[in-house]
Amino acid sequence: MSSTPERRGGFVSYSLLMTLILPAVSFIIVFSGGEGVARLTSPPPLNAVANNQAEATPQVIVTVTPLVEQPTPLVEQPTPQQAQQAPIVSTASMPVDRPDTSDEFRAIYGDQLYPTLDSMPADLLSWYLYWVQRVALYYDVPEEDLLAVHYAELMGNGFRPLETRRSSARAAGPGQIIPQTWNGWSCGRNQTVFMTDPLSIQNCGGLGTDFDGDGIASVDSLPDNLAATARHIKADGISTALRSDQVRHESMLREALAQYNANRSYWQASRQTQRYADIGVNWMRDNRELVPVYIAVYVHPV
Repeated sequence: MSSTPERRGGFVSYSLLMTLILPAVSFIIVFSGGEGVARLTSPPPLNAVANNQAEATPQVIVTVTPLVEQPTPLVEQPTPQQAQQAPIVSTASMPVDRPDTSDEFRAIYGDQLYPTLDSMPADLLSWYLYWVQRVALYYDVPEEDLLAVHYAELMGNGFRPLETRRSSARAAGPGQIIPQTWNGWSCGRNQTVFMTDPLSIQNCGGLGTDFDGDGIASVDSLPDNLAATARHIKADGISTALRSDQVRHESMLREALAQYNANRSYWQASRQTQRYADIGVNWMRDNRELVPVYIAVYVHPV
């Protein structure tokens, strides 16, 4: 008997509690559209999470253009077609910042033979390497290859950058260019005089070039003579790209030297021409790393 009133009181209390709470819960559900209950009873759909994240952290794509100044090449580089075509007539495009002084240096030093680059007077070596580099950069051929031609032309006895004497074949200058090559073979096989007019040389298909821009293509001018040599070996496949493959570089230079000397393949040339080519290749091999050092010291001193 004592338990009956307690159960009744509990029931009454429970009923009263439910009577007060249920209306309040119903009121919240009605005014919240059921969202509160939905959040408690089921997880949100995945696309809703993605949309919410996208809205919370919008993606902004920013394109940044680096403000890096492109380096200016030392000289204008011609295309392979330009490098192999007839002499450049317009002097406006010549990559020259000082005039040729071949005659002035010749008046001081004559046409002496120097066994090595080191044996030259410093001012003469600086001038010599300046033009070697200018021509090499313009025609995209290695400086060491141009020097190898000059060394081979003296059969390994050294360098004569101010050469004025003519060989028995009328070859002239440190590159020992013959009139037919300078003027152009289409103007005759028995030429003995070097043309100086760039347009006339161009019409004959020669390699003579007014590289220093003074209006005269002079075989006795170091820069002009160097340009003819560069164009010759360029036509035989020599370019700075060969530096990446030492074996191929030497092979190509050997062939180019044989063509330069005798207009024949190395393996079909005479023993004398083969020796000539070997002298040039061996010098290039031994000095390929030293030439840039000489240029840095004597042409671009710090």
